[in-house]
Amino acid sequence: MFNLVMGIVMIGIGTICLVKGCVGTLSPVMIFFGCCMIVFGIVEIIRSKAIRKREQQRKGHEMDVYLKMAEEMGVVVNPITHEIVKKEDDKS
Repeated sequence: MFNLVMGIVMIGIGTICLVKGCVGTLSPVMIFFGCCMIVFGIVEIIRSKAIRKREQQRKGHEMDVYLKMAEEMGVVVNPITHEIVKKEDDKS
């Protein structure tokens, strides 16, 4: 989440610098800095989405390992709610 916010802020600062460099002073340094900030802001937004996707995949993998261990121990687990439904040694 922090990377997403940081990317949005960087794009905003880059836009301000780009406008100030083009309209106000015609400074090539401000134009270059603005373009760099916009590009780095876009990179941060893409990076934040990749990090979020990786975390979701990791959580899914951990749950698969948990369900496999439960199956090996003879416990029936509801795959949607992840609650223990029945153990093999229960008579009911």
